[in-house]
Amino acid sequence: MNETHKTYIEGNKMEKETYTLKELAERWSLNKMTLNRWAKAGKIKCFRVGNKFLVKKEEVERIEGGE
Repeated sequence: MNETHKTYIEGNKMEKETYTLKELAERWSLNKMTLNRWAKAGKIKCFRVGNKFLVKKEEVERIEGGE
């Protein structure tokens, strides 16, 4: 498994450490291009691995928490 995009199991719940922009677009009902623009503008912190941009779980929680 790719170390930068791993999933771990906590109790009965699977927790991800990183999310792709595609996964977040589906989760937040947004267009993937919107997230690409947010990444370029610095509105969402992400990092690139190959041709994918990944967002850490903590950043997802920050955004979903309204910070």
